[in-house]
Amino acid sequence: LSGLQHDTALAKARGKKLSQLAPLEAFVRGFYHAQLVGLLAHFDRSQILILQYERCVSEPLPELLRTFDFLGLKEPEFLPDLKGHPHFQPSKPTLDPDTRDAYVRAYRDDVLNLLGSFPEIDVRLWPNFAHLGD
Repeated sequence: LSGLQHDTALAKARGKKLSQLAPLEAFVRGFYHAQLVGLLAHFDRSQILILQYERCVSEPLPELLRTFDFLGLKEPEFLPDLKGHPHFQPSKPTLDPDTRDAYVRAYRDDVLNLLGSFPEIDVRLWPNFAHLGD
């Protein structure tokens, strides 16, 4: 949903109409495990750092330092201002409960596969799937 909102804002900023395929494209981008499996077809797992958006927002400094470490960079002598949020959305659209449940069901198996393959994902940070972490 946030991806579609972002696409809508970009189209508006460019003075263009949103593509008719944008909702489908945003939906498909939500299959994170499938995306990562595709990436693993080209890169070794050790070459991939998984960063979870919600964790980066809630713990920006540790995630930044983890990124530096992954890249083999020493801790910098300075750090950027981590208080800013370049894509902050003050409000997100909501879905009616039936539509939300349909999306949760559609993504459920992909999320379970994601958790099995990438344990660094904290599903508790995803309200729609937190119950899968129990």
